[in-house]
Amino acid sequence: MSVTCAPRSTFCGRALPLVALLALPAMLFAAGPWHVPQADIRFELEITAPPSAPCGGIVATVPDGGLLPRGSVEALVFDAAGTELRSATLGHNPQEHYRLVFAPPAAGSRVFVYFRPGIMRPVGPEFCPSLLFYYQSGVTSLDAARQLTGTARGGLLDQIGRRDNPFGPEENFSSLHTGFLHITEPGRYYFAALADDEAEARVAGQSVSKARYDTPRRGANGEWVELAAGQHRVDFLHWQGPGGLEMNLVWRTPGMAADALPVTVPAAAFVQSGRAQPVAATVRSGAAAAC
Repeated sequence: MSVTCAPRSTFCGRALPLVALLALPAMLFAAGPWHVPQADIRFELEITAPPSAPCGGIVATVPDGGLLPRGSVEALVFDAAGTELRSATLGHNPQEHYRLVFAPPAAGSRVFVYFRPGIMRPVGPEFCPSLLFYYQSGVTSLDAARQLTGTARGGLLDQIGRRDNPFGPEENFSSLHTGFLHITEPGRYYFAALADDEAEARVAGQSVSKARYDTPRRGANGEWVELAAGQHRVDFLHWQGPGGLEMNLVWRTPGMAADALPVTVPAAAFVQSGRAQPVAATVRSGAAAAC
């Protein structure tokens, strides 16, 4: 019989930060099948939205802050029938969260994610997850933005077109958007970056635009790119000093006039991953999870 543990401010003898305490689901002791003997903790997830394209997968963010094993952590995902699903790690910030993407189950909306010490699975060509936004405070350069990874703070966005930082400070930071366009109409597309203070846009591995707040003729500093139907990676590097803020990727599509004013790439043009939320956490009977 499963037993619910009372909420507490420490876990395995370690103090948990507030973010982990607020996000921590009811902690249970395992009853029934435990699919990964080397794992001492698992999370049950409820899938709340499907992906816009199969390669988008399902993205979930699980709290850490002391809940998961120390060091490098591997996540393994199983459906309710005990079948392992393809998965990869998008990022792990041990102070805050573990973010992963996995293939949708064949049936049902519940999955189980087991965590054990091990090598994180990299994102391969089978996945093209949602647009992710990472930032680092106190550094202001495109080189710093280029170095950002899944250990940085940030979250999911649906497009690149903002005048604010939805996850952190409004000044003195570098940031990176990374995601995938879903092109349904092949042809020549024009891309340009609009920025304050400075940004570089890359599409399908090609640098297509660099812009600063003082770039004349906004949107005229881009390039045309021939894109086939399918998914194409996009990276938008940006840094912000004091003052106004803008991060905006604009385009002209094949159906627009060659001299038309470029418009912000809409959310519908990006791959949108499905979403899943933690609903319960379970520790293996007799195990000291995250210790």
